[in-house]
Amino acid sequence: MVELKELIGNKTSIPKDQVYPKFDNLCQIYMQMNEERNFALMRRGLFNLLVEQRDKVNNTLPTNLSEIARTLVGSMTVNADLLEDSLVASGVERLTETNTPDFMHLPLDYQGFCIWTVAKRNGLLLPGKPNLGVVRYKDMHFVFASVQAVSEFMANPEEVVNQVLEEARDYPEIIHLIRMTEEFPEASLSHILQGKEGQPMFSLSAPLMVDTEA
Repeated sequence: MVELKELIGNKTSIPKDQVYPKFDNLCQIYMQMNEERNFALMRRGLFNLLVEQRDKVNNTLPTNLSEIARTLVGSMTVNADLLEDSLVASGVERLTETNTPDFMHLPLDYQGFCIWTVAKRNGLLLPGKPNLGVVRYKDMHFVFASVQAVSEFMANPEEVVNQVLEEARDYPEIIHLIRMTEEFPEASLSHILQGKEGQPMFSLSAPLMVDTEA
């Protein structure tokens, strides 16, 4: 705005190649700020909705689950050599630093949590250990918290994957925690915020809907 004022001043005629780019930049800045403002309003609306619903949510986490987690973590010894003799189902591949040049850049599905633990421990979330290797299955990459978890998954991956889906249905709060929105698209935040009939819940441009007599 300052540059425009200095450029225009009291002049009655200004070359368009000088003033038009500045108006264009000003328009872009305004649109970006307006978009940020709308996002802020949406976040505030979503936050108020979450606060309102917080007291209505029942805690489904078993009271003794934290003790189970401590026991599991304390008993997990990492010895990747034990995996050499593991049974491996078709389509399963264990990637390590020695056989995979881009090992450190592999994308980890389910936020790097051990899906075997999710499946076998009532939705318990424990981080996987990449030093046990990354298991590739159906173009997805998984890490696990123990040798037992890796071995059992590699022997029967489909069973573990299906059990994870069942746990997510029983404990829907883990859907977003481990990013399972592809498996449950209607539970994604973007789908929820889209609202009914494709109208965003917190959009300022949503049309006003009223009931009228025939």
